[in-house]
Order: sequence, then C-alpha cells, then structure tokens
Amino acid sequence: MPAGWNGDFPCFIRLGMGIPRSAEQLRAIVSAVKSGGSTGPVFYNYSESPPRMLSWVKGALQGM
Repeated sequence: MPAGWNGDFPCFIRLGMGIPRSAEQLRAIVSAVKSGGSTGPVFYNYSESPPRMLSWVKGALQGM
C-alpha cells in the first residue's frame, strides 16, 4: 500500500469450487489477508458454495 493510505484495502475471497478445502485453510487465508494489511476480507460466490464451506466463515472471522 502507498505510504499514508487511509482508504479501504479489501481482499475478495471466492468461496466454492473446492477452495478452501477446510476450515483451517480458510482461517489461514483470512489471517494472511489481515497480516498483509487488508481492511478485511470480502466473501463472494455464496450461490455456488457448499453449505459446509459457508459454515466456516464465522469461525474464520472470529478474533479479527
């Protein structure tokens, strides 16, 4: 990010299509997004995401 940046820096995480493969992998992705300076993940592709994958989102965001 440029020095002095004060705006949003979102990172889009596409759910579905086999990735992430586990709740742990999604937590690792969210952690990397945050440690990289993002203002937060934005999840999309809900309509093509298996319900089990959607159930991982809350756990991945806890503690952020």
